[in-house]
Amino acid sequence: MKTNIWILNHYASDMYFDHGGRHYNFAKFLRRAGYAPVIFGANSKHGKAERFFETDALWEEHVAEEIDTPFVFVRARTYNGNGKQRVLNMIDFYRNVKKAAKEYAAQHGRPDVIFASSVHPLTLVAGIQLAKQFGVKCVCEVRDLWPESIVVYSNRFTKDNPLIKLLYRGEKWIYKRADALVFTMEGAYDYITEQGWEKDIPRSKVHYINNGVDLEQFDYNKEHFHVEDPELNDPSTFKVVYTGSVRRGIGAASFWYNTGVYPISLETASNRMQLNLDGTVTMQCGETEIGQGADTAYAQMTAKAVGLKSYKDVHVVSCQDTDITPTGLGAYASRQTYMEGFAIDQTGRLLRQKILAYAAEMLGCSAEELDIVEGNVVRKDSGAVEMDLSHLAMTAQYNPVHSEHITAESTATIRSNAYSFGCTFAEVEVDIPMCKVTLKRIINVHDCGSLINPALAEAQVHGGMSMGIGYGLSEQLLFDEKTGKPLNNNLLDYKLSTVMDHPDLEALFVENAEPTSPFGTKALGEPPACSPAPAIRSAIYNATGVSIDTTPITPHVLYRAFKEAGLIHDEKEGD
Repeated sequence: MKTNIWILNHYASDMYFDHGGRHYNFAKFLRRAGYAPVIFGANSKHGKAERFFETDALWEEHVAEEIDTPFVFVRARTYNGNGKQRVLNMIDFYRNVKKAAKEYAAQHGRPDVIFASSVHPLTLVAGIQLAKQFGVKCVCEVRDLWPESIVVYSNRFTKDNPLIKLLYRGEKWIYKRADALVFTMEGAYDYITEQGWEKDIPRSKVHYINNGVDLEQFDYNKEHFHVEDPELNDPSTFKVVYTGSVRRGIGAASFWYNTGVYPISLETASNRMQLNLDGTVTMQCGETEIGQGADTAYAQMTAKAVGLKSYKDVHVVSCQDTDITPTGLGAYASRQTYMEGFAIDQTGRLLRQKILAYAAEMLGCSAEELDIVEGNVVRKDSGAVEMDLSHLAMTAQYNPVHSEHITAESTATIRSNAYSFGCTFAEVEVDIPMCKVTLKRIINVHDCGSLINPALAEAQVHGGMSMGIGYGLSEQLLFDEKTGKPLNNNLLDYKLSTVMDHPDLEALFVENAEPTSPFGTKALGEPPACSPAPAIRSAIYNATGVSIDTTPITPHVLYRAFKEAGLIHDEKEGD
């Protein structure tokens, strides 16, 4: 059974007589693909006080034989110009197409999908309401932005006008309730974001399909219509194809990055753990928390290494006092999680051995028969819980015969390295006359091993992406050539990229456990900043054909490059 697709377009009726147009061709290709399209349009001619068919019936069906598609002509009053009568014509069509659709469904069957399209919003509202009544999906095609067009092109209305505010609310209602949105112009989701509607209208339901080209007609025209021009046919004549002053491009860049500094230099990490009387563990190391969430990751790894229930059962001593802290080489070279992981795993195993040895003494069995699972000492064979770590710690410390405060400390010498891989995809819009680059979308993808904490990993990537965007487009430390003093060593003149300069920062991960790491981890500190700038540079090249070999790619840099490439011309040169 064929899928019935109803196309609602107030002004589609002309296509029946013209044998062409967007929805005429849409229906033609739907029919070829095995669907059963029906087109609903008004019986009134657009901008003329005439009807297509002289009838007062609510609707009248005529079949376009060439594409085997019914056109349903719906009653609506005639009008001239853009005045009140046109608005009433829109309202007529909105009301009558719903009545006509119900009658048509009773005679020919219900739709499976409704595709509502019009340059004004009432047809979209009718489509959504009919879809709800029939229990089907409604796809809304937006070919004009109402009321945005009214505000932009009219001197009479502003966004503060009560009527305009009401129309904006109606527009949001349509976008929110449609099952999918097809915009015929680029930048639709940017517009939705600018309106502040992105929380109610997810990006996944917004699509862009322009008017496009009928390839069959194009091939026919190419075959049958020729322009004989000696200069165009002369291969020695330089030819320019104008592609617009605002262009878009997509770029990509990849990277690899090693973890730490071995074998160039020493890699070592130390760790100290003690079992507390409440069954928690205090952990101390020399690798430093500098805001990246290292202490949380260390707590998670410690809990896993010892066998605790949660990272909340680990108290990380976050103040690295070099008088009492185990040795750590520091937060650099994207090394800390990987290198400290060896020390945590090694010290955690030592602490487990001591805990299980004391438990075995209490139970009169071999330590090999026991394990630590979720903060409890259990039997390996049956999983039976013998005691929790709090009970064991209290007994060990206050045992009058064998008192022991259970601790462990060790140093790991790391003689291995791991390599992280990844890439960035960037989409830019380049305004050539303004020498301005707008970053429209950016995606960072990372193979950084197993993720200890996905939320912290994503946050780390977001920070690196922001640094990479600034590196690529704006951040530049300037110096006085004579004195060497910095000229913009302040946050006003040094142009850090901010949230105002960013699109949504998208981070994706390929979790490929690193075999040399006890926790499967590898570098994710500096890698997020590696590839955004070259990806942006590649996207600018894709958009303009101009290759830039310097950073940051500021308007000054673009002006010189575009001028050299002949994309812009300084009018003063002709004076």
